[in-house]
Amino acid sequence: MTPMTDQELMAAFDEVVPRQPAPQGVTTVAELQTLDEAALRRGYFAGFKNAADFTERDKGYWHGYFNGMVDGGFLQVTPEQSRLTYDYVHSGALRADVARWQAEAVAA
Repeated sequence: MTPMTDQELMAAFDEVVPRQPAPQGVTTVAELQTLDEAALRRGYFAGFKNAADFTERDKGYWHGYFNGMVDGGFLQVTPEQSRLTYDYVHSGALRADVARWQAEAVAA
């Protein structure tokens, strides 16, 4: 059997796993608050270790993943991430989330 070229290999892979459009980054606090927190955490810890689960399709996972990559030292912060972080802190959303997380921890 003749080895496949890189182009043939990618074409064969695309038949089995069709390419998905790249997810668009989260840019607003309102959108951030719609994401699945469990998926965010899974993605964050995977990104922190640079160990993506490419079967994940959840936008929250990938948002968490890229933030984990930054905190893990694998990527640089983007201007969009900086802006969202600023907005999250200054909108009061962070304070509300921390209070909720503390209440959940006490109740558990």
